[in-house]
Amino acid sequence: MMTDLVRRIREMLELEGEKKGEPILLSVRVPDSVEYCKVIGIDIEKWLSEGLIDIMVVSSYLQLNYWEYSVSLGHKYGVKVYPSLDEIRIPDQEAKALRSSPESYRGLAMNVWSSGADGVLLFNYFLHLDSNRVKLLNEAHDPEILKGLEKFYFASMRGKGGIAGGGYPHEQFMNIPSLNPASPININPGEEVTIPIKIGDDVKWGVKEKIFANIKLFLRFKQVPDEKAVMVKFNGNILNNPCKDSDKIIFDVKDDYVVKESNMVSFQLAAGYNKTATLTDLYVRIRYN
Repeated sequence: MMTDLVRRIREMLELEGEKKGEPILLSVRVPDSVEYCKVIGIDIEKWLSEGLIDIMVVSSYLQLNYWEYSVSLGHKYGVKVYPSLDEIRIPDQEAKALRSSPESYRGLAMNVWSSGADGVLLFNYFLHLDSNRVKLLNEAHDPEILKGLEKFYFASMRGKGGIAGGGYPHEQFMNIPSLNPASPININPGEEVTIPIKIGDDVKWGVKEKIFANIKLFLRFKQVPDEKAVMVKFNGNILNNPCKDSDKIIFDVKDDYVVKESNMVSFQLAAGYNKTATLTDLYVRIRYN
C-alpha cells in the first residue's frame, strides 16, 4: 500500500512537472535500515529500484547504521542521500548539552561529508537557535570550512534513540554503538573492551601550514577508577599520562594515532584491580592550533 502511494505521488509529480516545464523532485525521510523499514511497512529498496524518489533523507531520532550504509544504498540507484541530524534526546543533561553544542554538530556534519553523502539535513534545528547555532548554518554545508574548526566526536551521538510517540522496537537492528549514560558499558578486571568511534577529520590537513591538531580522548565513568589501573589504546597505541577531571579520565592522543573514518578505542583494567568500571561516555575533542 505504501509503495502504491509513492507510485501515485511520483506519477502526479511527473504530470505537474510537465505542466510547469521543470521537474519536481520527491524526497522521503526514512529510517536508515532496509530491514527496519520493511518491518514498519516501507519497502525502501523497491522505491529506489523503481526510480520513485530523487532524494533519500535517512535516520532521525534513530540511527541504526553508519552513514556509509545509506550512501551506498542510495547511490546504487542514483539517488542522492542526505543524513538527518535531529535534536538529541539522551536524558543525561551533561551528555545532552555536549552533544547539542555547535562543536558536536560540526563533528556530525564532518562525518556526513566523510561518508560520501550528498548533503546534510538539520531537522527541527530552528527550535534551539542562538547565535552560535546560527553560525553552524554557514559551516555545515562545506567540509573545507569545517575542517579547521573545533569538533567533538562521540562513540554514540544518539544512543539507542527514541521516536516521538513511540515506534516499533529497533534495538535488534542497531549495528553501531549506543554508549551513553543511559546505556553504559561495564569493564571487568583483566577484560579488554573495544569501542569504535568515527572521526571525519583528516587531522593532518594543516601540517604544511603549521596548523596542528590538539586531540583529547574523554572517558566518563559512573565512578572513576584509579587512572593508573586503566590501560587505554587508540588504534593499538597505548595512551599515557592520563588526568582526572570530575567523573572523567582524559588522555592526549597523538595525531599519528588518529585515522579518518573508523578508530578503535580499547580499555583494560589491571588484573589486580578488584572493581568493575562502568563507562558511561566516550568522546574525542579536536582543536587546531
